[in-house]
Amino acid sequence: MNLLKVYPPIQYPVSRGTPLLSSLVAQAWDHSVEWVVPKAEDYELGSGSSSADTSYEIDVSDSSPDQYLADHQVDGRALFPACGCLVLAWQTLASLKGVDFQQMRVRLSNVQIHQAMFLPTSGSATVKVSVMPKTGDFQVCENENILASGVVTSPEGPCLKTEQYLQRDSVLKDQPVAKVLNRDEVYRELICRGYEYGHYFQGVQRSSIEGLDSDILWDGRWISFLDAVLQMILLGNPDAFQALPVTLGTISIDPTVHPAPPEEESEAETIPGHYDRVLDIVAAGGVEMRGIRTILKDYADACLELSRQITLRWLEHDTDNVLLNRRCLMKCKDYLDSSVKKSPASASYSAAKALVESILKQRNGHSLPDNSLHRYESRDKDFVNSIRPKIHDGRFDALDDPVFSTLESDEIIKLCFDTVANNTTTNTMNILEAGAIKSTFFRRAFPKALEHFTYKNYRYCIADKFIVDDAIKFPVKMLMFDTNDASSFPDTHRESFDLLILKNHLHTHNDLDLAFTAYSEMIKPGGFILVEEQVERLPLLYPFESLVSPWICDGKAGPEGERILGCYYTESRWRAFFGRHGFQEIIHRADGMASAIFLLRKGVEVATPPCIMNVNDLQCSWLEDVKARYRDLQGQPEDARLWLVATEENSGIWGLVQSIRWESGSEKVRCVHVSNRNPESKVPKLAADSAEFKELMKKDLVNNVYRDGRWGTYKTMVIHEDATLTERLKAHVFADCYVLSDPLSLKWFDSPLNVAHHNR
Repeated sequence: MNLLKVYPPIQYPVSRGTPLLSSLVAQAWDHSVEWVVPKAEDYELGSGSSSADTSYEIDVSDSSPDQYLADHQVDGRALFPACGCLVLAWQTLASLKGVDFQQMRVRLSNVQIHQAMFLPTSGSATVKVSVMPKTGDFQVCENENILASGVVTSPEGPCLKTEQYLQRDSVLKDQPVAKVLNRDEVYRELICRGYEYGHYFQGVQRSSIEGLDSDILWDGRWISFLDAVLQMILLGNPDAFQALPVTLGTISIDPTVHPAPPEEESEAETIPGHYDRVLDIVAAGGVEMRGIRTILKDYADACLELSRQITLRWLEHDTDNVLLNRRCLMKCKDYLDSSVKKSPASASYSAAKALVESILKQRNGHSLPDNSLHRYESRDKDFVNSIRPKIHDGRFDALDDPVFSTLESDEIIKLCFDTVANNTTTNTMNILEAGAIKSTFFRRAFPKALEHFTYKNYRYCIADKFIVDDAIKFPVKMLMFDTNDASSFPDTHRESFDLLILKNHLHTHNDLDLAFTAYSEMIKPGGFILVEEQVERLPLLYPFESLVSPWICDGKAGPEGERILGCYYTESRWRAFFGRHGFQEIIHRADGMASAIFLLRKGVEVATPPCIMNVNDLQCSWLEDVKARYRDLQGQPEDARLWLVATEENSGIWGLVQSIRWESGSEKVRCVHVSNRNPESKVPKLAADSAEFKELMKKDLVNNVYRDGRWGTYKTMVIHEDATLTERLKAHVFADCYVLSDPLSLKWFDSPLNVAHHNR
């Protein structure tokens, strides 16, 4: 039955004054029960949606509620937390179900963190979250780049396997103070690993020394709380590497058993957390994580670092005849082998044919050195005429030959740069190399040394009169000024650099005093100058330079004596020259054939009397006195120094100084370790009035080690693969990857079964 037929037809649009029907409907509805429907502002980030694809705007400006995310910093850059992807997936699933995410249990499994997202310093970033309603598969993307993926579901019943959520009281309150780390100590440790967490991501308030128990701050922000739970894994990991999460097996979150979010930030509370290394479970409140896998930052470099064998060696500051090193002699042998191989098979060589074949057989499988001088080798009758026009372009090949560049080995460069880094207080080391247009230092020596060690951030600049064409291939900045005219050096670079490199460049100046004074004004107070020069058998290289740069033959003589051939100084004269300009010789290396390298530092004039303390007692009876003197340093002049001295071989002074080097005021602490191996060696007089100690004060180095009449230092050095990997027949072997997680590096290793045991 159609009742509309009883009434006249409705004419649209209806006339003004027609009553509304909503009031009649409202009277019929039951409003005794109020229903809560989630709105966009109910979500922590962005806006919700009923679609399977939801977009979130991440804005870290000062007026945004997401501004706290900028406190998640790694290596000085703000990163969107990996836990932020988990919370976004959780919110998106709750939006699909039409419930408040803080009232919905969630389980995220098989989560893969594909890449990190840097937060913009201004503006916002858009993150898109896609969830498959049926399967729960989700992806978090930014500009079509997948940040994270996995499976998100909402369990019907309880989802936590442990009973950690029942724990409300801290287990650390009954622990001795010496076994508990406070928040400042926790994040000082993480800063040393590269995690520069700001205030809102410093959630771990207290932690045990082992990192197994922690108290975590709960202020209502799920992202920062989950990140603090992950930080427990970092604290419980004894490795001091920077690790990033890549795989999260299972993350279960039950907000119904978790403490309610505080209404005010001042009402935030701490929740106890526990990390079980055996079961690989970390839990705190209503959060439980299992199967967390991390990867070392810069994985390839980290794997390479782990694959190397490192040894701590004592290296003296002054050494001659570096060429006698076995690895240097191998370069000479390789050079001779390649020369023999290039010899023509003529009748004049038939007598030595057997010898040549024998040598080549012994060297079979060894690669020939990349020696640029080989392209000039010839036995043609017009050899002299053919070589003459090539000298101009290849005049630096002799200096860069592997035999002549032994002083640029990774070991020597590492020693020099480590010394500069350990005695530089700035966060970024500023380096300048002058006359770099033909130098191989920034092209080969420095990058090679970087493969063997890491240190603070650096800013490498190269300077020359002309543009260095291939500088764009290297992480360097180009400065253009005439490095051969010391009178025209720009004033903008005064006291700007921690290290100045002069490789075979200083002798090209006619007026050495003017040039060295101008260069020394470019380094900061306490800065260093690295000088490499030719000091032996000078006529060997003189024809190359005199042919293309004849002006260097008119060098001005100084108080040290005449310059050989008008440009060169001997080693002793260079030392006298540097000393006359007030520079202390920190490190010296000479190959005994052609070159010498000097690491120099301007001598420090100390007016404040030094404080010298003996720290030999292994029971640390001196600890309170050292702490008191350390506190007194804070109010003393800049040249005040606390010298810690240990004269026993078994001493922890090295580790003590290394551990406090990041503390405030540590720039005034110095150490001296007397480590004689010969019992008949004398012990230097370490008193404020002794001449030897005054020389140490002028050099002002942090670490000083005296051994059998020579001063040096301890450095971690790489044991080269050719010295450790030798093949031989064995009855028992096992296979393993020489480089971590690299199947291509699979090798056979000597089995422990080859070693005779006492029970056999």
